[in-house]
Amino acid sequence: MKFVGILALQEAFPNVEVTIDGRRVDLHNQGVLAALSYDYESAEFSIRWSLKGNPGVYPQTPTSVTLVVSGVRSVRCAGEIAGRAQPERLGLDFLEYTAGPGDLGQLRFVLDNDAEVVVTGRQCRGGLLGATRAAG
Repeated sequence: MKFVGILALQEAFPNVEVTIDGRRVDLHNQGVLAALSYDYESAEFSIRWSLKGNPGVYPQTPTSVTLVVSGVRSVRCAGEIAGRAQPERLGLDFLEYTAGPGDLGQLRFVLDNDAEVVVTGRQCRGGLLGATRAAG
């Protein structure tokens, strides 16, 4: 899997942070799942995390992080990610990357409520939206 705009994730390691455009974001302590989306025409899967900011500790915290996997071969979900799932239980427990055959790779997102999303694709790109600023 090729990583674009996001520092390549360490393979077979439970990541809790991502580095996008040189900025490290702690999805475990700050992130809450906001949206999952799959586009059948473009074969892209996106996952967006809203971030709980703490301007005193993280003065330039983005308001959200989006990871987009393109060239998707499969998407699997297990556990409750909609319906009765409570937003405070949809934080990221960890994110795991596994290289696959050829240029494929697999991203596995495990949430605080033990639900998981597994996406296999060719490329992952990351994006940040907004920023909160510390009072000055």
